Amino acid sequence: MNRSKQKLNRVILAQDRMLNAFEKKYTKRIFNALKEQIRQSANSYGAFNDQPLFDALKPMYEEIYIAFATFQYNSFTQLVRKDASFFLNTWGRIITNYIFQSLAGRVTRINDTTRRLIQEALATGQAMGLDFDKIAQYMVDKLGDDMLINRAKMITRTELANVANMAKDQAKDDWKRETGEPIYKLWIHRFAKEPRSWHLQMDNDKAIPENQAFEVYDPKDGTTEMMQRPHSEGASAKNVVNCSCIVIYVSESYAQSLNSAR
Repeated sequence: MNRSKQKLNRVILAQDRMLNAFEKKYTKRIFNALKEQIRQSANSYGAFNDQPLFDALKPMYEEIYIAFATFQYNSFTQLVRKDASFFLNTWGRIITNYIFQSLAGRVTRINDTTRRLIQEALATGQAMGLDFDKIAQYMVDKLGDDMLINRAKMITRTELANVANMAKDQAKDDWKRETGEPIYKLWIHRFAKEPRSWHLQMDNDKAIPENQAFEVYDPKDGTTEMMQRPHSEGASAKNVVNCSCIVIYVSESYAQSLNSAR
């Protein structure tokens, strides 16, 4: 294994430790938010507000954006001219604006699925001829802790990867402005119990130019989706939901060294 590959492996391992720690931390918070929404639903025949989940995701986006922007910027070790702390105020403003403009919409879309699950459970209870109190209890039992923890894990994994990749984009842009050197990128697949085989194939140690799209081919339906990175804006749900893939940006000189060893 050449030195470039060894360095990449160290970056991937460090990144994975961060992601695992954040997943553990925020899965608990999102699980509690879902529990609160179920409690509200049981008291109001399926109605709940979006605030509990928003309140769980907001600090997650704030913390992870700064953490992964810093991580990506500092991974450009050879040509860094400014310490990452130089950009912290800018990065903070960027994620604050994103939360203000876009996070509520993401929360609504997530909660729409929760509402559908609740309404399906309530409809089943009603079809069984249960009275209101028993229907509410049936819904609580149907959407129990096992289901909610799995849903919390999926939401955390999806949203964590989304904000981490957003942060890496910004850090890449800032580093590029500082150095002027062309940027390359790699698709990194993280461990999953049921991995997308076509995402796993994207993790091939081949760095491609920053502006070149990844050709994400799904052998199940024969379609190819052009994506600038994992969780790129506008990507289909089949390539985003429950996906924890991450982009790593590297300098041109490093990419040449890595690709020559393949």
